[in-house]
Amino acid sequence: MKNRNAFYLGLLLPLLFAGGCESGPTLPPDPEEPPVVVVPPTPTPAPTTPPVTGTWWKPGTINSFQIFHFDGLADFKSQLRSVEIVTVELEQMSDVGGTKVADYAHSKGVKVVCYTSEGYEDWRDDAAQYPKDAWGKEMADWKGERWGDPRKPSLHAFLGARMDRCKAMGGDGIELDNMDQDGNVSESGIKITRAENVVAQKKLADLAHSKGLAIMAKNGPQNAVDLAPHFDGVWIEQCKKYSECDDYKAYKGKPIAMLEYGFTSCAPFAGSVCNKQSGYFK
Repeated sequence: MKNRNAFYLGLLLPLLFAGGCESGPTLPPDPEEPPVVVVPPTPTPAPTTPPVTGTWWKPGTINSFQIFHFDGLADFKSQLRSVEIVTVELEQMSDVGGTKVADYAHSKGVKVVCYTSEGYEDWRDDAAQYPKDAWGKEMADWKGERWGDPRKPSLHAFLGARMDRCKAMGGDGIELDNMDQDGNVSESGIKITRAENVVAQKKLADLAHSKGLAIMAKNGPQNAVDLAPHFDGVWIEQCKKYSECDDYKAYKGKPIAMLEYGFTSCAPFAGSVCNKQSGYFK
């Protein structure tokens, strides 16, 4: 037995060393061993924008509103009616000084919305700070006005400063005019898609909320369904004249303030209110 083992060992050793360091043939897997399963790594989710936190005025349906120009606090007091919301211009509030306009309105149970435009207006007291990289074309019917590109971070910073100013003077909310750039591409000279505009306007809504202000949309029937969940109300011009009133029903449950200029009548639907007047601030 001993000699036989030595014989076989003598046969095997040359075979083992003949191959040097080369590996031998691959052996088939053991059928009794479980297969190795390679699990791909879990992808890291894309970062999301955190929800805006804080408190701001969240109005419901209204039955009355007012929009007007005034010259001094006494004129404001004489013109203000018994309404739920009044829209006024930042400069006129500034001219009176401090929070006097808002304080008086609040004493009468009236909320104050500060008007502002996304576009450039050369007569504003902060016109020199308006970012030129956001300029669009001049508005055909409004001398000294230009459209603004809502995608520009510089414009968001500029409008943010106006929001701060409104808040400091006691305003409860801010209204954005000329925000339907995607519906006026040729007129505005701003090549923006509807999807791009919706994204930009949502960011502005978040900006206002982060500063403790409600925000009101202005016109833009094509974007009403997308923007209504993010805005706190809508101000609409001449929707009856252009057969657009029903497009704003997505804002139901929030302020829907309609204006008709020199038209035969207003046509508010349930949950909206309409004023007939000769112009926006008239």
